[in-house]
Amino acid sequence: MKQLFLVLCVLVFVLSCKDVSEINADKQVFTINFEDAPSFYFKTTAELFSYEEISLTKTKKQSITDKKTDYIFYSSEIFYKQVSDTIIIYAPRGAISEPVEKFSEITVIINKLADYDEVKDYNINYKEYGLDKVSTLPAR
Repeated sequence: MKQLFLVLCVLVFVLSCKDVSEINADKQVFTINFEDAPSFYFKTTAELFSYEEISLTKTKKQSITDKKTDYIFYSSEIFYKQVSDTIIIYAPRGAISEPVEKFSEITVIINKLADYDEVKDYNINYKEYGLDKVSTLPAR
């Protein structure tokens, strides 16, 4: 019993020293290049307790998403297609947060996927639809 108490005390101490989300966060950045516009970035975050987020942003260095300027998708994956200065994104309907300030350099079109079956269809067939996928899962 004393050993269990000691282990729990050490665990509480270690977790209180660092933010748990920093210990178990997995973050990735993907660059989207445009011919006549600056680069944009997809950033993914997957944290302990299943918090998943993908953002489309102008800034590579900023680590925290900004609801005022970034498109945020509270989902483990989204699908997209880049055409000239336009990016077309397919994401689950309830997982989308559009910024107050829209991008002026590119056009962003969001197609809302209605339900689980539609998301599953895109997950299986996205390449056949000519799309790319951004996922919070680590690249393999």
